[in-house]
Amino acid sequence: MYCSACGTNVQPGARFCTGCGSRQETPSNAQEPVNAEQFKTNSIYASLISELDSARLGWLSLVKDSTKSSEGVSSIVNSEFSEKIDIGLLGYDKPKMFVFDTLNGAAAEATVIGWQIESAIGFAVNQDQGYIQPEDVRDLLLGLTQSAPNKTWTLALGMVVQSLQQGAMIDNDCVTTVLSHYFMNENVLTLEVVKIAEKIVPLLTFLQGFTYLGTSRVFGDSQTVARIQETLGM
Repeated sequence: MYCSACGTNVQPGARFCTGCGSRQETPSNAQEPVNAEQFKTNSIYASLISELDSARLGWLSLVKDSTKSSEGVSSIVNSEFSEKIDIGLLGYDKPKMFVFDTLNGAAAEATVIGWQIESAIGFAVNQDQGYIQPEDVRDLLLGLTQSAPNKTWTLALGMVVQSLQQGAMIDNDCVTTVLSHYFMNENVLTLEVVKIAEKIVPLLTFLQGFTYLGTSRVFGDSQTVARIQETLGM
């Protein structure tokens, strides 16, 4: 048999290509659940972090392009996430799961990452055959925490753990509220914040799709990857 990614000749039943390292899709391992021990050997943490980062960056470009081309909507003020950009405390509309004392670039991006992590976990557990089991979620979060590439990821994972402990979710409203305030550099609800929020809401469907796509890639589910790509028009 040959690797579907690079064409290298691989042994029948092999789980990974010796040429490029890609997971191989075979009848014996297709969509096979990955347990906590396999997480360590499959380098799944770094792969998932990379996929979610890529999905988020691509989506943010989509958001910026969408707001620039919209009549009646001002361009985004803060177009990059920077801890140095701090707009202070949010007003009365602060989302329940926004756990930070102040809204700066790190807190804004961490909120989006936290939303992605929860989306990826829900998708991985709820797939038909389940990429992972519910009891493996704790190990996955621990591995991601140990592999966190920067402070923002650490903040995001802390946010996820806290939301799970409270039995709540970092929902769409939380992400929309935080981003619209940060993008427009406003800690109170203004007309421009409302307009940007209205643009972000439908675009979250794309971020969810990109997040699901990256998660499917990490777990070697080529059939679901193809299905999501078709849905997203890729």
